Amino acid sequence: MSNGEHIFSVRNKVEKISDHLKNDDVPEELINKFSQEGQLLSKSELSLWGLESGNSWGLYDVEKNEGYRVVEENGILNIYTMDEKRAKNFRRLDLPPLIETSEVNFGKEFYNPVLKLANSYKRGVGFFTSGWFKLVSSGIEGLVKNEGTAKWIISPILEKEDWNAFKKGEKGKRDKIIYNSLEKNVENLKEELEKDTLNTIAWMISDNLLKIKFAEPQKSLSGDFHDKWGVVEDFDGNKIAFHGSQNDSKKGFTDFDSFDIFCDWLSKREAQRVFRHEKRFDKIWNNEKKNLEVKSLPQGIKENICELRDREKRPYAKPDNSLWRHQLEAIEEFMKVENGILEMATGTGKTRTALEILERLIEKEKISGMIVSTCGKDLLGQWFEDLLDFFDSESLLIYEDYGSEKETVNFISHNDSSFPIFT
Repeated sequence: MSNGEHIFSVRNKVEKISDHLKNDDVPEELINKFSQEGQLLSKSELSLWGLESGNSWGLYDVEKNEGYRVVEENGILNIYTMDEKRAKNFRRLDLPPLIETSEVNFGKEFYNPVLKLANSYKRGVGFFTSGWFKLVSSGIEGLVKNEGTAKWIISPILEKEDWNAFKKGEKGKRDKIIYNSLEKNVENLKEELEKDTLNTIAWMISDNLLKIKFAEPQKSLSGDFHDKWGVVEDFDGNKIAFHGSQNDSKKGFTDFDSFDIFCDWLSKREAQRVFRHEKRFDKIWNNEKKNLEVKSLPQGIKENICELRDREKRPYAKPDNSLWRHQLEAIEEFMKVENGILEMATGTGKTRTALEILERLIEKEKISGMIVSTCGKDLLGQWFEDLLDFFDSESLLIYEDYGSEKETVNFISHNDSSFPIFT
């Protein structure tokens, strides 16, 4: 491994660099030396991002986006420069071995920081919808700016608009007019993913930044491709694997899910887990896995293997929560004029009645969205949960703007088929 340009040396008074570390602090003599060299770095500006083999670590200047490798060589600490890419290293991250959606925002605290440092992303997942990209837009932007690529192995059960975006992206590889119409500015990719998600995904496919294959169980397996795992790599060859229950969908961020996380630099056992997860991904990608057939996107389009998800047909029977007679009467009267005010006593089921009316209005294409507003915040959380339970379609996006949530801007930029909830 090339260390880069040599800057200066510091005489080491101990046998190992790790002996310098106290509570993950940066050694004072290094800070002092950096200051003497005109770098003017303080302890708060330096970030320790990991030991290597017990005799080397990296320093990262957040303000200047510069990295330095510190290597112990024959009792001397030698400091070398690192280019921007090499400075982007997973070892700077403090990743726990297990994360759960009940405690961690997977987009903000896992996907985005990891993908920003990555140059390769491999993901196998059963359930995929484009809404996932909105919530990890800054991470995907970082991956693309790093000139990285992403590979997805997914089930061919898709939303119609996602399937159409895949087909448009594949066609854009051969049709310059389509490609030019899709082309995006990498510098604004985060905004493009949030505002024009489907066309941005199509462009990423056309530009070979995003590669997709479909997996279908065969022979002794009769169900769906349902596994969920991924492997990410940085410029220094460090790898992270994760395995758990979350699907790649907007709704996946509101379900109770978890990931086990493995970092190959922590131990031989962790490295072995990462290796096995990547090896099985590669075997599936190359269609070498028993009882599983894998097809490329062009193959899938040619054979039309996609099974479009029916939004009206639920994957399970709708619970038999029979409406009371007064609720049915209220719904019937409301639908005669298709507007009005529900005036019902406390405990008589106003929310359920309103949801049933809303569903009927959407089915008749009378409305494409709804605004929920209350006096105070007490009922907003309940409305949020009720909407998630009642509508299982990815197209009905729910935006919150109360308490710590500030999503009105997202609603304004995507107000079709959307539900904003605010005081």
